[in-house]
Amino acid sequence: MHLSSLVSGDFHVVHPDTPVNSIEDILVQKNFVVVQDERKMFYGVLTPSDIIARPHKIVIDCIGTVERIDANEDVESAYYKMIKVNQHVLPVFRDEDFLGIIKMQNIADAISCEKESTVSKIEEMQKQLEEERKRSQVAESIKNAFIRNITHELRTPLNGLVGFTDLLSSSKFNDYQKKEFYHFVSESSQRFLSTVDEIIELSRIQSGDMKVKRDCECSAASIIDELQEYYNTEKYALERSAILIRTNKEEPDAKFVSDISQVRQVLSYIIHNALKFTHEGFIEIGFRTETGAVVFYVKDTGEGIPADKQDKVFIAFEKLEDERQSLLPGIGLGLTIAKHLANSLDGDIWFESVEGDGTVFYLTIPA
Repeated sequence: MHLSSLVSGDFHVVHPDTPVNSIEDILVQKNFVVVQDERKMFYGVLTPSDIIARPHKIVIDCIGTVERIDANEDVESAYYKMIKVNQHVLPVFRDEDFLGIIKMQNIADAISCEKESTVSKIEEMQKQLEEERKRSQVAESIKNAFIRNITHELRTPLNGLVGFTDLLSSSKFNDYQKKEFYHFVSESSQRFLSTVDEIIELSRIQSGDMKVKRDCECSAASIIDELQEYYNTEKYALERSAILIRTNKEEPDAKFVSDISQVRQVLSYIIHNALKFTHEGFIEIGFRTETGAVVFYVKDTGEGIPADKQDKVFIAFEKLEDERQSLLPGIGLGLTIAKHLANSLDGDIWFESVEGDGTVFYLTIPA
């Protein structure tokens, strides 16, 4: 803090020729007076103690200013000067120009306020450091999860590609067996490609390279029909042939303008996730209209999401274990990407789930 804000120009002035008795009368009402002549020349500061100590001296001899403060000094330096001379007021100068008076109480208040401010700044810094530490821990956790998942999800399909390609080159297998090998090669290729695509997609989102084109007139009914048709075929590749993929179009078709490819992509991530965790029953794709929005939903009869894991659903590289398999395929990015894409469309995605009783995911898109 600079001294200038504490210097006061408001004080009582007496002339050097003022009699002592008159000064005594003034000091009865005032804590101090400044002695100046008609040319504004500064002579000193008088306090009651000066009059008591030297009552019969002329005013000039009674001036008790034995120290002064320079305007460029800091607050603490001024404080220690006042302590040294045991004065509650001191004059402030810039070179030889008298600027005004500074009081001990003002300095003490300023130091106290500065200390409080310093303590507050330290507490704020500690809070920021703690938040940074937590972010660092989260980043470390995500990194470890990424390394763990990516090692498995890249090595597994690559091993399949290398292994079955070698088998295809052997002459000891018949055409039927080689056809099976081709199937495994294709499946491993798709799994590998899907993993790389998800990593690239998340990278584009985080770098801000994702472009949104809200220039297409969309039909909610058409979108869910297309998805039903696609996943009625895709479910066989995911070994979920027994699952019924159905739509619900009880409401009239809803038209809206958005980026149709991203809307399909978000819903595809949700349906694909539902298929992984549903072993019997159905997956229903539907929509409803609300004020200013279209709400899509994907309902499944799967295992549901445990309550203690629901806050991790949209976190990158977090994967839920399946009681029938130690760890499901995928690197845990699908719903993370879906959440980002939904937000980029000015929409949102959320879910309701009860363990053992299925899950419903919702996607809201502004109409």
